[in-house]
Amino acid sequence: MLIAILLFLAGIVCLSIGAETLVKGASNLARALHILPSIIGLTIVAYGTSLPEFLVSATAIYKGETGISIGNIIGSNIANIALVLGISAMVQPLSVHRVAIKQDLPIMIIALSLFYMFAINGYLSKLEGMFLLLGFVAYTAFTVYRAMREPSKNNLGQKGRASFLPNIFLLVVGIVCLAVGTRLVVENAVTIAQKLNISTLVIGITLVAVGTSLPELATSVVAAYRKKTDISVGNIIGSNIFNTLAIGGIVTLIRGITVEQSLIFFSLPIMILLSIVLLPVVADFRITRLEGGTIVVGYIVYICLMFIYS
Repeated sequence: MLIAILLFLAGIVCLSIGAETLVKGASNLARALHILPSIIGLTIVAYGTSLPEFLVSATAIYKGETGISIGNIIGSNIANIALVLGISAMVQPLSVHRVAIKQDLPIMIIALSLFYMFAINGYLSKLEGMFLLLGFVAYTAFTVYRAMREPSKNNLGQKGRASFLPNIFLLVVGIVCLAVGTRLVVENAVTIAQKLNISTLVIGITLVAVGTSLPELATSVVAAYRKKTDISVGNIIGSNIFNTLAIGGIVTLIRGITVEQSLIFFSLPIMILLSIVLLPVVADFRITRLEGGTIVVGYIVYICLMFIYS
């Protein structure tokens, strides 16, 4: 138990280093390439910080632990919106870019709704997984196309060329640190939790989900603290799209997933509700500390209900 606790703490340290490095590299790279920070947040940062969710879910489904796999996807999406976004807003009120509200947030809601539609019959098939994955490819292509339409991004100055490779290196180091840190945190947290005889679904949707969302939490909080709030918000929206379409699609292609009733009638509707509630919250292009705190309280209530009725 002592070793598990020490490794858990080492993972937290690794996450902190990775988050700081990733945010620094992403924001510098955005300036060097003349790309909006929100685009960097929606792609490189969002996908990089979602690697732990992918590794955990893919490994779990390969081993037949479908509860951990699908619970991790749904739980991470809920944690990203309620916990990560809420805490980030409490650290620093978040400004939300107009593009994120008009394009990316609606796309996230559509992706989550599509996942719910596929899962509502209690089973996710390989064909449905392929549709989810194709949706992710289409979204990524759309995001890249949108970035390339930005007026000055193809006109790199001398400073941009000089700082390109060093900042790519920072991004890679940050992503690696986040992946290693998350593995240490999740594996040792699950080891401790299993001694309490908690079901794999509850572990997946709570402990593992929060554990694999720690990179998003660390990255978004650091970005908020450094007042890079476009990266913070873009990271959450992009991560949820990645979790739902890419991870959901890939793990379902590996093996069809049976969806438990508790997910269909409780966690999945909450996931959809949270994403829809974001629309009026960000209507004024910002998320205040009060709104962030309210969302976090709602997440705590949700977690308590999960343990009470599991």
